[in-house]
Amino acid sequence: MLRPDRRLRERVRRWRRDHTLRARVNKVLPKDPVVATKPTLFIHIPKTGGVSLSAYLVRKLRARNPITIIGTQQLAYMTDYQLAQHDYIATHTNSAIMSRLPECFKITLLRDPVERVLSSYYFHRQDSRNIAITNLARELDLLQFVSSDHPPIRASIENIQARQLILRLEGVDDPFSSLSDNEVLKRARATLDRLDVVGRLENIGATLERLRELYGWKDVGEFPHKNKSLREGDSRNLDTRVEKIIRQRTRLDQIVYDDVRSRFG
Repeated sequence: MLRPDRRLRERVRRWRRDHTLRARVNKVLPKDPVVATKPTLFIHIPKTGGVSLSAYLVRKLRARNPITIIGTQQLAYMTDYQLAQHDYIATHTNSAIMSRLPECFKITLLRDPVERVLSSYYFHRQDSRNIAITNLARELDLLQFVSSDHPPIRASIENIQARQLILRLEGVDDPFSSLSDNEVLKRARATLDRLDVVGRLENIGATLERLRELYGWKDVGEFPHKNKSLREGDSRNLDTRVEKIIRQRTRLDQIVYDDVRSRFG
C-alpha cells in the first residue's frame, strides 16, 4: 500500500502525463472543435469526390470512431447497436441504411453524370487490382467502355447516382431491376427530401458552407483533394459519340442532378 506522500506524487505524475497528452492532442486537432450531437451518415456515391469530402468531415468533426461500409454484406452483419457506436459512417451501400440510423446527420454529394463516368473510367484504368471492371477499363478504349453491356460496366455507369439514393432495397439490389424510370426518380427525390445536406462537386464551396451552418463551425477550413483520377482532357473536349452514349445511359442521373442544382445550388 502506498504511503500518503507517495500517493500524492503518483497523482501529480498522472496529472502531468494526462495534461501533456491533452496538450499534444489539442495541438494536432483543428482549432474549431465540434462535437456533433448525433452521428453523421455520408452516402458515398462512387467518383463524386466522396473520398475528399469524407476525409474533410472526419477531420472537422474530430470523429473518434469512424467506419466505412463497403457493401451490403458488411452492413448485414452489423446490428443496429453496433452501428450506433460509430460517430461517423461513410457508406457505399444503398441509402436504405438511413432506416437503421434514424437519428443522424445525413449527407451526400453528387457530380455531373458525364464527368463522373469519365472519372470512373480513368480511375479503373489506373487501378492495379485484378478485378473485372479494372481489367475491362484497361482493355477497352473510352468509346468501347461506355458502349459496353458487360455487367460491371453497366453497374458503374447506368444511373448509379439515382439508384443509390433509393430508400427501399426491394427490387433495386440488381442495378438493372424492373423498376420504371418514374419510380426510380420518385424514390430518389424522396431520399433527397430527407437529407440534411445535398451537395454537388461542381459547387463544393456552397456545399461546405451548408455543412458549416449545419454543424455550427466558425469557418469551413481547408478542403483536401484526394483520389483524383488522371485523365485525358474533360467533357469539354469529349468525342460527341462518347458524350451522347453517356447521356443516354445516365438520363435519370442527369434529372436528379439538375433537381439538386435548382434546389440547392
